[in-house]
Amino acid sequence: MVNRIPSPEDNDMRLPSFVALAALGFAATATAAQPATLEAGRELFVRTWVAWDERAAEGGDGLGPMYNASSCAACHNQGALGGGGGKERNVRLVRPSSETAFFVDHRLSTLSQRPLSASSGTKVERNTPALFGAGLVDSIDDEVLHTLASTQSGDISGRVPTTAEGKVARFGWKGHTASLADFVRTACANELGLAVEGVRQAQPLQPELMDRLVLMQAAVRQQGKKVDLVGGPKRDLSERDVQALTAFVGALPAPAELTRQPGRSEGHALFGKAGCDGCHVQKVAAVDGIYADLLLHDMGRGLADAGSSYQTRGNDKIVAQADSAGMVAHTLSDGSTVRVPAEPGTPVPAADVEWRTPPLWGVRDSSPYLHDGRAATLDDAIRAHGGEAAMSSTAYTSMTLEEQQKLVGFLESLVAPGA
Repeated sequence: MVNRIPSPEDNDMRLPSFVALAALGFAATATAAQPATLEAGRELFVRTWVAWDERAAEGGDGLGPMYNASSCAACHNQGALGGGGGKERNVRLVRPSSETAFFVDHRLSTLSQRPLSASSGTKVERNTPALFGAGLVDSIDDEVLHTLASTQSGDISGRVPTTAEGKVARFGWKGHTASLADFVRTACANELGLAVEGVRQAQPLQPELMDRLVLMQAAVRQQGKKVDLVGGPKRDLSERDVQALTAFVGALPAPAELTRQPGRSEGHALFGKAGCDGCHVQKVAAVDGIYADLLLHDMGRGLADAGSSYQTRGNDKIVAQADSAGMVAHTLSDGSTVRVPAEPGTPVPAADVEWRTPPLWGVRDSSPYLHDGRAATLDDAIRAHGGEAAMSSTAYTSMTLEEQQKLVGFLESLVAPGA
């Protein structure tokens, strides 16, 4: 079941009062944010941006030129404001034949009157994640995740995800984003085309659009506006804007559990019996009800894809030197190259079969499921699990139909806040 998708005009899209947010159990890290800051963040979250928007900071060009939606709320809305998005909102990634990295393959551009066709190359997609409880996830200490990883062994052996710069990552399907602030900045630049400090706007993959961009920005610059010919505008959002938006997202309450739902306790027991709680642990540090260890796990060849977000065209990202096996290239004195183990601490990107365990809280209201939305139902998602989760999937398929329904019923008791 998925609740009706609200629109920015609905009353339920309004920011709850500061007291109400606290009552809903919003992130402890957001308690210091003033109500005015949260309200400013809400306004930015639901705002529908346009090209050369008057709301943009000095030198900004507003929406685009490359973007996937005109507001945060357009994609993050299932169950309540801040939820996940349907498959039609998937983000496309592509690795052109001439490149070694994946780039965001935008659907829309202010440089084109029509939606953009998918670029050629290796293509993958990412489903929009729910942001509920993001502030709580952001508050989890690095050492907590390292401890979780160290306690796992045998069939379940996750590892701590890291960014290309070597920071512990808490966000992203491949575990490639360290903090909520980084997530917000990157989303503004990549999904809305809003220039922010530290993350440059993505550039077109299509040569003809790149030509239009350069010519357009040259014309705008001649008018006295502060626009870099290739890098884009100076800023669309000020640092204060970014902090307010991050504070709002961080204040989104954690999802709820329908503890009195009939058969829930039996379903919860079957969830544990199948070994689902090996990765989907109920509590991480003080964050209860998350049902995720946030570690990278091998999910099998059936779910494999190599797409990552270590690199986005136009962004000055560092690409990890180590491969998924922890090896780096070393050039010998004769000019030949060999692969050798990386130095301890060298960032290792997620392998094609590795995925960060997503929180299950609110899962009833976040269909479709899995990284690309290929699973329409929770039953489909469980059956698709492979790799380290293969035994759990097999345990589920070996259950009676009644037992399977009870386990899925438990998952359906994990609902969006306020549901």
